[in-house]
Amino acid sequence: MYPFAGKAQLDSAYIRPFPEEFTIRPYFYYKFTTLTTQINGEEEMRYHPNTPVGIGVGFTYRNYALNLAYAPPFFRDKEKGKTKYIDLQYHYYSRKYLFDLLFQDYKGFYNVYNRRRELVHLYPDIHVIQYGASGQYVFNHRKFSYRAAFYGNEKQVRPAGSFQVGGGLYYNKLNSDTTQILAGRNWFRNYQLSVTGGYVYTFVFKRDFFVTAGLSAGVNLGIEKIGRSGERLEVTPNLFPRVAWGYNGDDWALLFNFVLNSVTVTRSGGMFTTLETGRVNMSYVHRIGSAPVFLKKIKLLNRNQPY
Repeated sequence: MYPFAGKAQLDSAYIRPFPEEFTIRPYFYYKFTTLTTQINGEEEMRYHPNTPVGIGVGFTYRNYALNLAYAPPFFRDKEKGKTKYIDLQYHYYSRKYLFDLLFQDYKGFYNVYNRRRELVHLYPDIHVIQYGASGQYVFNHRKFSYRAAFYGNEKQVRPAGSFQVGGGLYYNKLNSDTTQILAGRNWFRNYQLSVTGGYVYTFVFKRDFFVTAGLSAGVNLGIEKIGRSGERLEVTPNLFPRVAWGYNGDDWALLFNFVLNSVTVTRSGGMFTTLETGRVNMSYVHRIGSAPVFLKKIKLLNRNQPY
C-alpha cells in the first residue's frame, strides 16, 4: 500500500476531484524492456524478452492504493524462448511531481529477423540489468492533472498543459557471450546522471473523453566501462514519452496509458545501444461512495490531509 501525495491548491475550473472515497480497478498490463543495438552503421537490431501480459486488481481508499497483479506464464509464446526476469516499475503521479522507479533484471532475449516469415533467433545468454530513479516537477499543477489521466481519481474538466523539468540516476549493465552484439566485447556497464525537460497537455472532448500526451527529452552524462578497455566519459540522449486516453465519467472510467523510458546507454566504439523500458495499461475504474467499515477504523488511513 502506498500513499498518494497530499493535495495542493488547485483551480476547480480545470480539475475536479471525485467525492467517492473508495474505488476498484481491475486492469491488464504489459511491461517490457527492449534492447536496441547498431554497430558501425549496420542495420539496427532489436532484442526482446519473452514476457507475458499480466492481469491485476487495484483498490483506492482516500489517498491510498493497493495493487495486486500476476502475469500467467502460459500467456508466453513458447517459440520465442524463455526469459528469466524481475521487473519492478513504479510510476507515481502527485499534484506537483511525477516519479519513475525501475528495478529490472532480464536474461534471455529473442530477435525477429524477417517479420513476414517470423524467423525468430534466440539469445538465451543476453543479460540486461537496469536500475533507475527519475523525477520531474510539473509547473502548472493548479490547472493540469496527471492523476486524472493515469489514476482516474479526479477529472480534467477543461484542456490544460504544463512544462516540466527534472532529472534522474541510472545504472546499466549488459552481458552476452554472443559477442557480435557488443562489437567484439562481451559486457559493459555504466552509471548515468540525466537532465530532462518537456511539456504535457490534456485535450478534453464531449466532457468525459480525454487524450493526454507528454514528451520529455534530455541528456545523460555517464561513466562507462566496456570489457577491460578502461573507463570513459559519455554524453548520450534520452527520451520519455507518456500517453493516456479514455473515458472518465462521474461513476466509472476506462483508461488506457503508455509510459516509455528510452535511455541510450552507450555510443562508443562504433556501437549505439539503447534500452527502452515501459508499461502499457488498460484499466476499468469503478467508484463506490462508501468504503468498507474496517478501512474507516484504521487510524493511519484516516488522517486528515491538506488539499
